Amino acid sequence: MRQVRLIGLALLIAGVALIAAAVATGQGQVYLLLFIPVYVGTGALGMLGILVVFIGFFLASLGSAWRGLPVPVAPAPEPTSPPDVAVPPAATAPPAKYGGVVMLGPIPIVFGSDAQVAKWMMILGLILAGFVIASFLILSLAALP
Repeated sequence: MRQVRLIGLALLIAGVALIAAAVATGQGQVYLLLFIPVYVGTGALGMLGILVVFIGFFLASLGSAWRGLPVPVAPAPEPTSPPDVAVPPAATAPPAKYGGVVMLGPIPIVFGSDAQVAKWMMILGLILAGFVIASFLILSLAALP
């Protein structure tokens, strides 16, 4: 399964290289629509690059999906303890706290496992949004004559 993911990653890299070669030879153009890169290919090299990227993405996703499937294993025999030895109860670990920020342009989308983590993610999202807006303004002012 790991080999499928590695092949997928290699095909993704090869596809990006083919797209770059198509742009370099004039068989394709790259545009930026808002913050989304758009590629327009006019030749066979560009079409091959897109095809290889799609196949690589499919294989990398397939390899990751296979990783989550359970592997059938024969059940192990249960260990027996001597009757005179008391087994202490297992300590339970505290639940994990998690959170994250997804940036769509300058707009932060925040999630968290509890209110405190979500609050810190919102603060982080606002800071990142400030950096995005500030860098856009600085670059826009630098481009003025």
